[in-house]
Amino acid sequence: MASNYACRDSFYMDIVVHPNIKSDFTFTEYVNCSPFTVIFNNASTTGATYYWDFGDGSDTITSDMNPVSHTFSNSAYTTNAVFLVTLIAENPEGCTDQRTRTLEVYPDIDASFLADIDEGCVPLRVQFSNVSSGGYTYLWDFGDGTSSSSDSPGHTFTNFTNAPVTRQVRLTATSRYNCVNEITGDITIHPKPLARFETDRIIVCPPFDALLTNTSTNADQYNWNFGDGSTLNTVSGTPFNHTFDNITTNIAQYNVKLVASSTFGCVDSAMQNLYVYPPTIAGFSFNDEGCSPLTSSFVNESVMGETFLWDFGDGSNITVKDPSHSYFNFSDDDISYFVTLTSTSRYGCTDAMTDTVFVYANPAAEFIALPTHQVYPAATVSFTNVTNPGPWTYLWDMDDGSTSASEDPAPYTYSTWGEFNISLYVSSAHCYDSVSHLIRIFASPPIADFDTIIPGCEPLPVQFTNSSLYGNTYFWEFDDGTTSDEFEPVHTFNESGIYNVKLTVTGDGGQDYAYHQVEVFRKPYVNFRVSPALVMLPEQEVQLYNLSENGVIYLWEFGDGNTSTEYNPNYRYTSEGFYDIRLTVWTVNGCMDTLTKLAAVEVVPTGVIVFPNVFEPDMSGPNGGYYSLSEPDKDNIFRPVWEGVEEYRLEIYNRWGVLIYVSEDVMKGWDGYYQGKVAPQGVYVYKCTGTFSNGKPFTHVGDVTLLHHYYN
Repeated sequence: MASNYACRDSFYMDIVVHPNIKSDFTFTEYVNCSPFTVIFNNASTTGATYYWDFGDGSDTITSDMNPVSHTFSNSAYTTNAVFLVTLIAENPEGCTDQRTRTLEVYPDIDASFLADIDEGCVPLRVQFSNVSSGGYTYLWDFGDGTSSSSDSPGHTFTNFTNAPVTRQVRLTATSRYNCVNEITGDITIHPKPLARFETDRIIVCPPFDALLTNTSTNADQYNWNFGDGSTLNTVSGTPFNHTFDNITTNIAQYNVKLVASSTFGCVDSAMQNLYVYPPTIAGFSFNDEGCSPLTSSFVNESVMGETFLWDFGDGSNITVKDPSHSYFNFSDDDISYFVTLTSTSRYGCTDAMTDTVFVYANPAAEFIALPTHQVYPAATVSFTNVTNPGPWTYLWDMDDGSTSASEDPAPYTYSTWGEFNISLYVSSAHCYDSVSHLIRIFASPPIADFDTIIPGCEPLPVQFTNSSLYGNTYFWEFDDGTTSDEFEPVHTFNESGIYNVKLTVTGDGGQDYAYHQVEVFRKPYVNFRVSPALVMLPEQEVQLYNLSENGVIYLWEFGDGNTSTEYNPNYRYTSEGFYDIRLTVWTVNGCMDTLTKLAAVEVVPTGVIVFPNVFEPDMSGPNGGYYSLSEPDKDNIFRPVWEGVEEYRLEIYNRWGVLIYVSEDVMKGWDGYYQGKVAPQGVYVYKCTGTFSNGKPFTHVGDVTLLHHYYN
């Protein structure tokens, strides 16, 4: 330092100058959605301690250069938030520097929604309520391949399986600044029960003990209404029996209904008509006691019987309405028989009644008187009593005024020639029997004779009654190439015609001849033809062509309980199935024969095909047109309601007559698409041709309106 006078002096001091310090930091994004996580890179120099102030009320201190992470939030939902981030760098000597930078955070967005129902039965309609905050646009993913951009859409969920299906619904909310938030929720769709049941029979005689088999699925509770005033509520699917009765004279119908429900309130129902024929009641009266042989005459008092079977309890039976039957008791004790009448109605229903007949022990008087023929003066006759053993009393009448009470009388000699009808009378405590045998003591040549034969139908068995006198041998010539040397032969004439039967009687007094004619009537020839053999309900008739010969009376049985006496009847069946047809023919002489053709007619259900006049295609894309009968309510395919269709062709034309679609599969309809695009809304013409299961062709032509409907 120098003064004005050039004087000088000096002073020395040490000055310490610390290194320069500079605060700085960087980050990659300056604006983003809340929450906004930012990584700050410390770019300061010569610092040792760093004070971070994030501008949102939070700070931190670091002592290294490592990046610092911080998350900024903006819960205002409507306005942007600006944050001033400051970094103060300080060295060990206390020197500081600071740097401030600005970043911006878009409003927060919170996706949220409510569903009016989150679990239920198919089809399940759910209404969603969007309660999101900060959103501008929304995208709903319903978890079943469909979506919506509506704010609060409604959606119908389906389930075609046999188990509950859970769909995860996702809502994605986007703000005006393209900030995104999403939330998910579950919707559970329970399958609809499928009510089904089977019966072992549909129609039968009373009592109808029906076996009901529950084949329902997806159900927990079953409510049965049997149509007869009784019901059953059960949780069991085990097959069970229910008895239906009918005390009327007409067929009774019972509408059996099954309502199947699940624990979630899902319900389905199925119905089946069961029928019970009217009953038949067997009854009869008769003379129920007497001596053997006892002929009982039975009076049939059955109700609604069509055919009858009598079991007389002795191994014999018969099918006439009011029969007579002879009972025999060859013992010396009383015997009882159980008589059973089984009455069968026109529907095949049966009922039986059993009563008892008492047959008292009865002597069967019989003896052998030998010789039966002799020429006087030989006139002594010997007797062999062959009456069944028993405590009987006997009386012999020799037919010449002489009698005997002996069981086995001594030989008796007649005093003159002639015919003597020797009688034996045998009696018991209740019963009596007698028998007579004629012996002849000849004094003249033989006389040939036999009884006139009543005409009959082929083959005709004839029991010849020989009334010849004074004969020893007999020779029969039947005029058909056969002969017999029996006294009273049985002969069968197998073919129709008139036969001159000759009897030659040879006796001690010579030989004689006798002739009688036997007339054998011809049986009818039975044949018929059925056309057509396949008919369809309900209108098609069967024509019966009678090819029989020699008939005058005809009875047709159509296999369903109905009959006709016409020569060539027409008949219309009312139920499907195979039916046997029987024709019985009588001639003018009462000869009868029958022909039955098994399964002569097949009756099939009616053929039906009906088309709708409007439908809406699936706007989300073509589905090929195939449909399932298990989805009867599916209406996005133009298809028919049908039954009994065998051959099928469907053609679709546009308004200019251009063929745009063809299907030859009745299970494939038109989905409303042409060349990969949905067809324009408007009216189209369809033509359907084919044949029903009975071979009958059909043609249907009409128009159908295609409607577009878009769902948000």
